Amino acid sequence: MKNHVFRQFARVIIAVLILSILAGYPTSAVPASLAAGPTSTPVLPDLSGVQPKPIDDTITAQLDAYIVDAMQRTKTPGVAVAIVQNGKVVYAKGFGVRELGKPDPVTPDTLMMIGSTGKSMTTMMMATLVDEGRMTWDTPAVKIYPAFAVSDPTLTPKITLRNLVCNCTGIQRHDIELAFTVGGLTADDIVHSLRTLPFSGEFGKTFGYINQVVATGGYLAAQTAPDATGKLYSDYLAQMQRRIFDPIGMSHTTFSFDQVAADPDHAIPHGLNLDGKYIPLALDQEKLLVPVAPAGASWSNVQDMARYLITQLNRGVAPSGDRVVSAEALQVTWQPGVEIAPGVYYGLGWGIGSYKGARLLDHTGGTTGFSSDMSFLPDANLGVVVLTNAGVSEAAVRLPSAVRTRLLELAFGQPMEADARLDAAIAADQKTVSDAQASLQSDPDPAVLAPYLETYTNEALGKVTLTLKDGKFVLDGGEIVSQLRRVGDKTYVLWDPLPVGHLQVKLDQDATGRPTWQLISLDPEELGTYAFTLLQPSP
Repeated sequence: MKNHVFRQFARVIIAVLILSILAGYPTSAVPASLAAGPTSTPVLPDLSGVQPKPIDDTITAQLDAYIVDAMQRTKTPGVAVAIVQNGKVVYAKGFGVRELGKPDPVTPDTLMMIGSTGKSMTTMMMATLVDEGRMTWDTPAVKIYPAFAVSDPTLTPKITLRNLVCNCTGIQRHDIELAFTVGGLTADDIVHSLRTLPFSGEFGKTFGYINQVVATGGYLAAQTAPDATGKLYSDYLAQMQRRIFDPIGMSHTTFSFDQVAADPDHAIPHGLNLDGKYIPLALDQEKLLVPVAPAGASWSNVQDMARYLITQLNRGVAPSGDRVVSAEALQVTWQPGVEIAPGVYYGLGWGIGSYKGARLLDHTGGTTGFSSDMSFLPDANLGVVVLTNAGVSEAAVRLPSAVRTRLLELAFGQPMEADARLDAAIAADQKTVSDAQASLQSDPDPAVLAPYLETYTNEALGKVTLTLKDGKFVLDGGEIVSQLRRVGDKTYVLWDPLPVGHLQVKLDQDATGRPTWQLISLDPEELGTYAFTLLQPSP
């Protein structure tokens, strides 16, 4: 992206990836928090070997109606969808608007950030280098980048390029550190940061969605290209352009924010605040992903993404007929790796499971203000990509995969089942908002806050200032800025859309009476507490 992958969806993205691949499975296989209906196991049809219906006007009319209804229920500003079947784009359509409050419509050409759905593009680029003999999947990282190291010195020489993109190193998510310090981070910093990230799982066996590690894999692989210059970031972008975007014909796909801003058909990101309202966000807020570009920082539209899906379904042959990558090297990325849940695995940039027995490869993606889903059934020659300009909420993350699942239900003549999970996500968002609002307390007098209006520091997150702006108590971390609303005694919640889930601030003081505070993550996937002290203690 787990798209496709750091924000409030951090705790949702893995569940959505699992549910995306489990679509159509009995609800007993679904986490209880997102399941709906009876838990008894029904007798399921076996769609392995079954070919879907041709995607015709009857199917697309029903799909259109579902998309419009789902957008209304989730308050999603805009959606773009493309379907490919038997080597052709059979459907491409936009819905809604690029920015709330403005009339410009979403079209199949509208650029949106695709998040973690771009991970498989990175691994396809790596597969082209395998074809050329520049690297193998099992080439040790230290052979390419001698300064490479992880926090466990016994594992440093063992970690291969395959390990870096399989989400199986045993390192778990560390997006909070990334989000707060991203403004000054380079690609080299991302690679070097692996030296400090602890192993909380078992190497090679524990699934852990970790953007810094995947980004490192893309950066190091690009260094094996014959025209590499030793500059990690620019070399990665050059190899993606030369080996993936250009040969496939993805003429609008880019990592450049300037190129996106100059394109008149680009969407504006939207995030959900704790008032329950989507608000437009600045494009620059999506730059949080730039340092981990190989993990999902590109922009695209469904026209380009459809061409990419055709290339996947054609086993490496672009729509033009030109071979981009060998079928052998590409299909290594499709192989099941570490287990995510029963029957669901992570490959190399893909989640791998099935839709009622039909093999399904899928990846969700999400940023602060965009969500996406890209999936295909390799044995049924059918694929679909869904992009939206809404993020931060459970419903926003769930909508793209719900649209994809509805397509599969129509294509295979199955009853509507997965929509209950979208309803559950909507209900979860409503509960989050209602709980937050119910816990609100009146803000204290500014005189009470005055001692805390200082600049603080934390070793992992850097400098953060607490300030009053227009009468509002605000946390300003440079990249992360949010109003603070009081929910308890000296306890505040970050109210605005964030890329890192629910965060609280707890005001305190040290033994000398100087003000201190803690930032507390309430995200089940990334629990943590960060203590802040005054940067320059006042006399």
